[in-house]
Amino acid sequence: MGNMVFSPFVIALVAALGLVLGILSLIAAAFNTALHHQRRGLSGRIAALEEEVRMLKEEAQGRAAEPEPGPGPEPESEPEPAAPAEPPKHERPKAPWQDFVDAYNALADTAADEKRPALCEKFIKDQKIELLVCVGYDTQHANQHMPQYESTQSLKDAVCWAASVPGKETEYAVVPKLDQVYTQELHDKKGLKETFASNFEKGDKKGIHIRIPAIFHKKGDGWKVANPGVIRLD
Repeated sequence: MGNMVFSPFVIALVAALGLVLGILSLIAAAFNTALHHQRRGLSGRIAALEEEVRMLKEEAQGRAAEPEPGPGPEPESEPEPAAPAEPPKHERPKAPWQDFVDAYNALADTAADEKRPALCEKFIKDQKIELLVCVGYDTQHANQHMPQYESTQSLKDAVCWAASVPGKETEYAVVPKLDQVYTQELHDKKGLKETFASNFEKGDKKGIHIRIPAIFHKKGDGWKVANPGVIRLD
């Protein structure tokens, strides 16, 4: 065969194929370059993430190694408010005759029979006592509820003692005479049944204690029972 002569078409086709192959080579090279850079970027990011994880682990281990702070001091509790003071109880004021009654009852508790007359005389003087006797009991009117009393100088005849009430000009605290036996006759015929409420039933009683004295009003030489008293017989 002689020298082969390619047609212009074939030459153009070969040139075109060479151009296409060159372009594809460039594209492949560019892709490889981009892929390489992408891999390097991804590796860098992975390494950065691994480093960050490592640092976080070390920080966590360091915190775990540190001793936990103990509980702080408890806050001081505020003092409880003091309970309000209870208002003072209002005591019943002492009756103005109470000292006289207390002295009478003390004498009744301590005086022996043989010493009682002398102690009673001293008590009468110290307390400035007036002696009273019941009069006209058998002849008093039916509508006369309280017996009549008058003063006497006879300690033997007296059935009651009267002591002036402090601060009351005409008011007296009256009690049965201590130096006497409380008998049925004294109870029924000498005015004591009406003048004093008591636990008397029958029989003679030597012990007399005052709970509340009778209150008499004195006007001139006359005596009037204002309030009966209360006594206990032993």
